[in-house]
Amino acid sequence: MKKNRRILCALLACVALAGITPVHAAEQTVFSDCFSIEHDAPKMPLEDKYLLSWGTADYLGESFYFEDTFHYAMEEGQQITVTNTNTNDANSVYVYCEVFRPQSSLVNQEGQTESIPGGYFMDIDKDTYVLSSSGQWRTVPRGYYLLGAAMETDGLLSAGESVTFSMPDAGTDAIYLLYTFYVDPAVTDTSTKHYTKYQYNAYRYTEPSSGIFSDVSTSSYYYDAVVWAVENGIANGTSATKFSPSSPVTRAQAATFLWRAAGSPEPLSSVSPFSDVTDETAYYYKAVLWAAEQGIVGGVGNGRFSTEGILTYEQILAMLCRADGGAASGSDWSEAAIRWAAEHGVTDGLDFSATETCPRSDVIYCLWK
Repeated sequence: MKKNRRILCALLACVALAGITPVHAAEQTVFSDCFSIEHDAPKMPLEDKYLLSWGTADYLGESFYFEDTFHYAMEEGQQITVTNTNTNDANSVYVYCEVFRPQSSLVNQEGQTESIPGGYFMDIDKDTYVLSSSGQWRTVPRGYYLLGAAMETDGLLSAGESVTFSMPDAGTDAIYLLYTFYVDPAVTDTSTKHYTKYQYNAYRYTEPSSGIFSDVSTSSYYYDAVVWAVENGIANGTSATKFSPSSPVTRAQAATFLWRAAGSPEPLSSVSPFSDVTDETAYYYKAVLWAAEQGIVGGVGNGRFSTEGILTYEQILAMLCRADGGAASGSDWSEAAIRWAAEHGVTDGLDFSATETCPRSDVIYCLWK
């Protein structure tokens, strides 16, 4: 089970730093020649990985990280459509869901209280579901799909068939892992894998991604930029209802925004060149390594990056200039970056001073421009 989860097949959207159109979840299907997954839920970035645990009501099994950099943010009542898009063979598509509910501890078989890592738990006898071809969920024991259940006729989508459904009713705080399998019904030996391809994604219910932040007016100059950033998984709110547009941005956060806008590419090296960037599980680790390799960011001296250093206007403009292939280095790096930004319309409408702290609103606005 743990090994299977690590075979995550998530397609990262590669976007440019300018002229970006929103990328919605419907475009994220990995095996488009086998199945499609369509919905309007935006990608939301994970600041920290989900640590999920599974077991029974009195037994804590294993814990694992959901290893992607985003989840999909659903609204209440939102529906998902899965389609078998392959018309060239007799294979079918099968849908399965696991629900991890908030739970901090359980009493084990010996009567002792065990804490649950990550605070999310899936009861393998209660929170695993298969989807019928009519779009209805039914609870099944864990391992059901691994033991050949997908060879049954109920729930299989033949060539060209679709099913539309909502997630099982487990509340807004739950984390849903939705699996889509491409299965071969001709395989009858349940000791072998009866599916040839599959992918899974994480979903959570949340507030709508646009027009929901109480501190972002629809008439503000950065409103469209904030909506774009949230829909494309580049930035998130600081809470369910707040974006905190006037809050400062750290150097680590800025590098992460640029990295996500570029499609979250893997850095060439996994070894950090900075003495204060050593935690490989930090949300910014790969972003800083990638940005440094690309010449977008540098250190502040003495081998340090200064992850918590507060970003100024001249610094974010220099990052964007370099990311666009421009030159912002040497003694006149600030002037060169500001001149590049003006020539490219990046700072149109902004009233700023180069050395002032650049707030979240303007970092996102410049990146959007």
